[in-house]
Formats: sequence, C-alpha cells, structure tokens
Amino acid sequence: MSGNRKALGAAPSRTGQDLLSDRAASVLPLLVLLVAVLLRLFRVDQPFVDAASWRESDMATIARNFFDGHRNIFLPAIGWAGPGENYVGYEFQLTTYVTAILYGLFGVHDWVARGTTISFGVFGIFAFHRLVRRIEGQDRAILASVLLAVAPGAVYVDRSFLPDPVMVSLVTASLWMLVAHLQDRRASYLVASVLLGTLGGLTKISGLIVGLAAVYAVWVLRPRVPGGDHRYVVSQATVGGLVLTSVGAYYVWAIHVSQAYPPYHVAASGNWLWDSSLREWLGQFYFLPKLVGISQWMWGLPLLGLAAVGVLSRNTESSLPWFFHLWMLGGAVIYVFGARELVDNPWNLHIVTPAVATLGARGAMPICRSLTSIDRRRWLSAAAIVLILGLHCLAFVKLRFMYTAWAESSRQMGLALASVTGPRDLVVALGHEVGNPTALLYSQRRGWTFPPAGRNSPWAEDIVDEEMAIRSFDELRAMNASRFGITAVQIEKLRENVPGFLRYLEGETTKVAQDPEWTIYKILK
Repeated sequence: MSGNRKALGAAPSRTGQDLLSDRAASVLPLLVLLVAVLLRLFRVDQPFVDAASWRESDMATIARNFFDGHRNIFLPAIGWAGPGENYVGYEFQLTTYVTAILYGLFGVHDWVARGTTISFGVFGIFAFHRLVRRIEGQDRAILASVLLAVAPGAVYVDRSFLPDPVMVSLVTASLWMLVAHLQDRRASYLVASVLLGTLGGLTKISGLIVGLAAVYAVWVLRPRVPGGDHRYVVSQATVGGLVLTSVGAYYVWAIHVSQAYPPYHVAASGNWLWDSSLREWLGQFYFLPKLVGISQWMWGLPLLGLAAVGVLSRNTESSLPWFFHLWMLGGAVIYVFGARELVDNPWNLHIVTPAVATLGARGAMPICRSLTSIDRRRWLSAAAIVLILGLHCLAFVKLRFMYTAWAESSRQMGLALASVTGPRDLVVALGHEVGNPTALLYSQRRGWTFPPAGRNSPWAEDIVDEEMAIRSFDELRAMNASRFGITAVQIEKLRENVPGFLRYLEGETTKVAQDPEWTIYKILK
C-alpha cells in the first residue's frame, strides 16, 4: 500500500534529514499564522490613502454601493462618473461583496474592508503550507510559510483592499486540493479544487497563470495503470475546460458591460502590449528598471537571492520538482504581455510570491542542513533560520513609502465636500492624482473626477488642454454639478499648464471652503 501511495506522489515521509521534531512541526505552522496576522494588522485602521489608494477607493465605492442596496454582483457600480448606473467591466466582485456583508455586521469602516483581505491572505498561507508539505516535505513547508508570512510585499498587499490577496489565496487552495486529489484520489478534493480555482480566476484573471503548474501536476501524478492515460487525460481536460469556460464567460460579460454602460471602462485597459507597441516597450527596456525597484520591497534581496539558489537546485525528495518553477514561468509569460500593468500596479505581482517563497526555502535548506552536519545541536539550524529571516526583514525598510498617506489631501477634501453639500448634491473632485476617486469616496457623494471619465477621454492624465478642460467644466455644470474641489498640488499644476482654464474656473465659481491642502468652489449657474 505504501508503494502505491509513493507512486501517486504522496507527501514525503519524515526522514533522518528532517530538522524539525514532530512537536515542532505541529506547533510552528500555528505560530507562523499568528505572526502573519500580527504583521498584517499593522495600521489596519488606515484610511484608503496609501500607495494603493486609487484601487482601494474604487473597490470601497463598489462595496458601499452593494451595502446601500445595489445587490447585483454582476454589475459593479462606481460613483465617480456622475448620476446614473455607472456600471464598469471589472473582475467578479467577490471581495467587495463579502465586504458589503461584513459592513452589515460591523458597520462601514475601512478596517472592515482591510480585514476581509487579511482573512483571505492568512487562509492563503495556511493553504500554501499544506500544498508545499505535500510537494516539498515538512521542513520546506514550514520555512516557505515563514518566508511568505513575512515577505514585505505579501504583508502590504494582504492588508490592502485589493482583489489580489483573495485571488492568490483561492488559487493556492485550489492547487492544494488538486495535488491532494492526485495523491489520494478523492473526488471531493477535485470538486473543491474546481470551485476554488474558478472563484480565484473570476476574482482576478491573472490567477490562471498557475495553470502551467497544475497541468504539470496532473501529468506527473497520473495513475500508473495500463491503458488508463487516455481516459484520465480526457477527464482532467474536461475539468480544466470547465474552469476556463466559466472564467472566460464572465470576462466576456465584463467587456460587454464596459461597452454598454458609461463610463465605458474595463479594468486594466490600456496597459497591455496590444494597446501600445513592442518598440515602445523595448525603448523602456521592457520596464525592467521599474521591476527591479519594485522587487526590492515586494520580496527583498535576501529572499530573491535564496530563490535564485532554489531555482538552480532540485529537491530529490519532491513529488513535483518543477512545480514552482512552472508557477514562476506563468508569471514570466504574463509579464511579456502585461509588463506595464504589472509595474504600474505592482500588487499584481503578488501571484508569484508563493513560488518565490518556496524556491527561497529550497535555497535555504542546504544552509540549514550543512550547519546541522557540522554540529548535531539543533540550535545551529534554528540560528541559521533566524539569520535568514533577519536579513529578509530588512526589506521592510523599503516598504515604508507604500504605507505613506499619499492621498490624505484628497481624503480631507472629500470630508470637507461632505460638510458643505447635501446627500443629493453632485460634486466634482480633482484630487492629488488626476482620476483618483479617493475624494469622492470620502465625500459620500455622487459626482465626477475631473476631467470626467469617458470613452476616448484622457481622464487619468495631467490636464494640458485648456479648451478640453473648459468644455468639460461647462458640461458638468450643465449636468447640475454644484461643488468643485481641487487639491493644492493640482491648482499649482493648472496654474503652470492651463492658466486660462484656472482663470475661467475662478470666474465661474465662488470659494466656499479653503485649506492649505485644498480649495472647494461653488459652481455658479
């Protein structure tokens, strides 16, 4: 019986090479999860003003609309394109819908939204440990889990109100269930894998990059019975096709929504290779300088160094020695076509963090075992691990700017807009970034970012066209916009780039509130 389980790729049993005792192996995963929770709770009550404020505020608006009574999860509605339906072609809104439900239990607070993604992120670490234990063995599973739990980028992304931590946790759990099914042949595991994988791909389509690793596992762990390959391949292809069809059908729907409803917006538009040209991307060195900078806070140089060693090493005890290499390869493939999207929104790179952590653990194990062979005392191995983690945690120094309150002026302006308007007033906001909806989120009013979003409109770039700006202002006034809030940094940009528009604006409005960081105008009819 044991020989059959080994043929099916069961998790490696304990050997004399294991560094951890049975007791330590049972307690340490719980301690890892506790550390992960504590790290992710840092500034959990921070408003959505950090480096991810744009996307966080967007999602928070959708969650608030769900909470306020808009229940159709297939039609996510934003609030930065004026009155009306304002449906957008976004990912399946599992993250915001769960958050809206939690709003009903705990109230509408930013920490509730962050708590949603933290919960999924911690569950993802648990599922990751189980997955790595089945593939790499017990010691590597513990060490890989520690590296994932304390990876700076993982800590930041998991506590950010983004779909990425939810997607990563779901696809990781899906892979765990898939490998468990392939090793144990339990149909319930396969059903769970399909459901989790489908939800993960729906939550964010980049989760499908783990498909390469999944196909590899399905092939390597196929049943070794005469004549069984054909039926097995057909059944597994059918299951994979079901996931791809479900995810693909939803995103076809999302594209339809973006074409049928204003502001005619689909997520991540304009950031892909087919939206630009290969020559332009090569002229920017394929955004690799930006990627190098991001990698220093996303993973940290110590972890990347260990992962580089892990890429070149092979775990002879592993049931799937190339599984995490193929996970990384999937990330490389999506980078080829979506490099700009990945570097502009670096939390997208979180999908490869579990693979980096596992390869890092693989690179670290020879160090630990070599120290153990020199002196049989277990504390030497523990000291090596502590040293590795200590160097790894130095990467947190580079993470500080991600927590910086870059959008605080927009939030304060939004709160001021709420105090000088009524619930039905329509407002216009030009925040610290053109197009960023943070001010509108905290104003709790419907309205527009400026310039207003729309088809073929440069609504997320600095304003340099005076005629367009004046025309946009007049159009918003005709649609009953009553207040116009502008941050101080944007007033300076207007004065420099389009002084004629600023003069026109000041001639058609009166100031109703002012602060060193922002000004609010009443629009004259």
